[in-house]
Amino acid sequence: LPPPLEIITRRALVLDYSKYSLRVNGSEVAVLSPNLVDWRLREVWPHGISPVDLPPRDPAVHMVYNNQPKLFESAEPSKLWQDVPVVVFDSQNHDLSRTMMLNRHLGELAEKASFHRADQASWERCGLRVLFKPSPALASVACDRAARLASNFSASPGAAAGLGAPHQRLQSGGVAPFPPPVLALHVRSEGRHALDSSRWEDTLQAFITCADALEAIVLAELRKFHAHLCVRTRGDALDYARLLKQVLGPTNVADGRPKDPAIRERLENYACPVARALGDGTSPPMWMVVSDNQYLVSQLRARRPQRVVALDDAVRVHSGFTAGGVNRTTGAAFGPLQDLVLAATSLAMVGTAGSSFTETIAALAGEPPLDVLRILVRTPFIKSYQGVGRRPEEARRHCEHLSSSVLASKKHDAAIAVIRTLLDPAFLDCAATQRGRSGQQGQGSGG
Repeated sequence: LPPPLEIITRRALVLDYSKYSLRVNGSEVAVLSPNLVDWRLREVWPHGISPVDLPPRDPAVHMVYNNQPKLFESAEPSKLWQDVPVVVFDSQNHDLSRTMMLNRHLGELAEKASFHRADQASWERCGLRVLFKPSPALASVACDRAARLASNFSASPGAAAGLGAPHQRLQSGGVAPFPPPVLALHVRSEGRHALDSSRWEDTLQAFITCADALEAIVLAELRKFHAHLCVRTRGDALDYARLLKQVLGPTNVADGRPKDPAIRERLENYACPVARALGDGTSPPMWMVVSDNQYLVSQLRARRPQRVVALDDAVRVHSGFTAGGVNRTTGAAFGPLQDLVLAATSLAMVGTAGSSFTETIAALAGEPPLDVLRILVRTPFIKSYQGVGRRPEEARRHCEHLSSSVLASKKHDAAIAVIRTLLDPAFLDCAATQRGRSGQQGQGSGG
C-alpha cells in the first residue's frame, strides 16, 4: 500500500512480515528498515498481534487479496476498502498498486489528493524510498561486495583482455570507491524448462544483443554528460544545462550548475568522476548479472567474460521458501536482496518480463525509460507473458537498431535518465555507508 493510498483511504500504514516470518525467521525485517515512515507492526498495532492473524470473519477487518487484478482495476472504492477499522491488503511478490491506480474511481480520488496517475513510476519509486532503506547489515555487506566485485573484475583476465585498462578507483573524495555497473541483466528461470533448450539459447542471445546496445548508449551519454556538465564544453546540439533544469527544476539551476550544495557536491565528487572513468575507458564497464539459476549466470559470463560480474551461487534462491543448493538458507532474504540492491545501482537494464524481481530493480533504479534504457525480454519463465515485454527475436531486432532509434527520437529520454541516476543517491548509498563507518570509528577512537 503506497503512501498515496494511505492518504486516500485515511488510514495509517502498517507493513507486517509476520505472516511469513515463521518460515523465514523475520529476515526481511532484518535487512529492510523503515526510512521516513515507521511502519513496524508492534510499535503501532494496539492489539499486539498481526491483523492477518485476526479471525477471518472479524467484523473489524476487511481482507483484500492480491490475486484479483480485475477487482483492482474496476471496483468501486467501497469494494477495495470498506468502512471498517482495519483493511488488510494481503500480498506476496507482485505489487498491484499500479493496477489499483489505473482504477477510474481510485484515480479520481488520487487526483483530488494531488496525486497524478500519469507519473505512476515516480510515486512508486518515491514510495519505496519513503518506506524502506537497507538495514546497516545489508548496506555494509552489499557495499563490501560491490567493491570486491569491481576490484576482482579489474584483475580478471577477461576484463584485461577486453579493455586493456585496469578498473581504477575514483578520485572522488571518498564518495564511492568504484563506478557502478553500466547495466544490470536479470534472467528469471524458475526452473520449469530445460536450460539447454533452444528457447534459452535464443533468450540469452537476446540479452547479450540488448546489453551491447544499451552499453553503447549509456557510454555515449556519459561522455556527453562529462563534456557538458563537468568540463562544460559548449556547442553540442543537446543542451545538457537545459536538461539539468528539467531534472532539478528551473529555479534550482544557475549558470548550468545545481544550486543545492549537496547535489553540487555529488556532481563534482561522484557523477563527474564516474562519467569520466566509464566514458573514456579508464574503468571497464561492468554488467551486473542477477538470476535465480547459476547456469544462466555462467552462460552469460561465458559469452561476455570481459563484462559480466555476479555474486556467488549462495544467493540464487530469488523466490519462494525452498532450499536450492549448497550454502543456501531456506527462504532467506539476505542473499537475494544483495543481488537486488546492487543491480539497482546500474544505469540501464535488461530484465525479465512478468518478473516482480525485475520490477523492483527498475523501481529502485529510478525506472530507466522502457525500450530506451530498459528492455524486457519474455523468457521461458512461466509468468513472462504477463504484462509488457518482447519475445527474444523481437527484443533482438529492437536492440539491433536501438542506438539509431534513440538518436532519432528519444535522445532526451536517455540523457535525462543518466542525469537522474548519477545525481540521485542510489537506494544502496555506499557513500553514506562509508561515512557511517567513519563516524563510528571516530567515536570509538575518541572514547
